[in-house]
Amino acid sequence: MTTTSPLHTADDLAELWTRLWNGSFELAHRICADEFRVLFAGAAGENGAHPGDTVGSPAVFVDFVRRFRASKPGIEFGVDGPAAGALDVDGAGLFAVRWYAELPDRRRVSGIDMFEAVAGRLTTVWSVTGQRAFPVDSRSAQ
Repeated sequence: MTTTSPLHTADDLAELWTRLWNGSFELAHRICADEFRVLFAGAAGENGAHPGDTVGSPAVFVDFVRRFRASKPGIEFGVDGPAAGALDVDGAGLFAVRWYAELPDRRRVSGIDMFEAVAGRLTTVWSVTGQRAFPVDSRSAQ
């Protein structure tokens, strides 16, 4: 019996997602499905909406990230550890990653994104951003 590797692993997609947020906009059509959405649990406007609520395609997502980066020049994102979860051999599944953002003033914040992928491309991302970086876990330092 022959097995095949998924189109991307969860860790691959998380890394590419982070590169996209860091300005590699050409990756959007490679890693995001044609019908793609990202759902933010962060601060909403007075009407209860978040600016990302209109994302429905890779192109609209790129426009959203461009505007976000323009409002926070110099911000850099990184993945904080391996993905929790995996994709099957068809590139489908759910997984989550911890991430951090280093702001221009050198402050760090952390967040968690949960991803749904089909055929190696992201269909939905749920994103939660914290107000500070995750504390260092003393258990992992032993």
